[in-house]
Amino acid sequence: MKKAELYEKAKKYYDILNNTVKSNKQKRSENAGHAIFDKGSHPAVVATSAITVSIGLGIALYALAGLPSYVAISVGAASAFAESYVLPKIVHQAILHGKGKFARGYAKMELDNYFVAFKDYVKQYQKDFLKSSMPDEVSMSDLEDFAQMFENCSVNYKTTLDKLVGKTIFKRNQADLKRISKILKSSKDEQKSAKKIENIINKNQKFTKPWCDLYNKCGDIAKNLYASCKDLNPNFQVPAEHNFRADYDFVQKKVDTYLRKENYVEVSNSVTFAEAESTLAKSATTKAISKYDKIRAYLEKKEAKNEDCFGK
Repeated sequence: MKKAELYEKAKKYYDILNNTVKSNKQKRSENAGHAIFDKGSHPAVVATSAITVSIGLGIALYALAGLPSYVAISVGAASAFAESYVLPKIVHQAILHGKGKFARGYAKMELDNYFVAFKDYVKQYQKDFLKSSMPDEVSMSDLEDFAQMFENCSVNYKTTLDKLVGKTIFKRNQADLKRISKILKSSKDEQKSAKKIENIINKNQKFTKPWCDLYNKCGDIAKNLYASCKDLNPNFQVPAEHNFRADYDFVQKKVDTYLRKENYVEVSNSVTFAEAESTLAKSATTKAISKYDKIRAYLEKKEAKNEDCFGK
């Protein structure tokens, strides 16, 4: 790619980056937990909290516990560091890897931080690029560095999306599919089996839908980032469309697909059996299929209501 073309594209995507950072900042309050997100890492908060806790605890240990002043101050300072820096980090990670709306809010803000980090990188290391108005004012190596960092940001964004959001969806789906598999293989009561599976699927959808909504929202962003990387570097490989999507009906459709495959070929279609053997075998086959009839009917009925959902 020629320098002038790469320059124009880099400027274009940096403007988009700026707009994205501004938009995320304006919408930050929509994320659950925004008021406390990453507060423990803010220098002013840590410093103020540490000083307050250090002085307060030092005085208490000196006056109440009778410790020497130098010991009391040291203990107070260590405790202050733990409470003001270590503890907030632990709480942050605990929330981030949770299962509720705060975890989703934290995940979204963690992803938003990639744009802030990339903007800060350009501001610190790409000063010529920022001040430039013409391609000649920037070196080709700086433009290639911009493109490379854009790729790194995009790939890390997608990787983090899969780790914080996709993994949560995947683990829940796998756990529920294992439970359903045990029911299908061991249960002999059709009605009870269908009811158990229905409850599992309903609870699965209730849990995964908000997570899938978040994944798809950020997946669209990741897809746009990857398309931009491809524009900056024609050799950049973009994954298939379904890699950016999550289907909250995944378990339902997976079970339905499994049940459809349980439709054994009727023995009457085979010419390798004698008539008597064919009749007996066909009777056994019909019995095996009937075990799943009500479950299949339920799933097909529910699937018809979700024809517009993307599945994989």
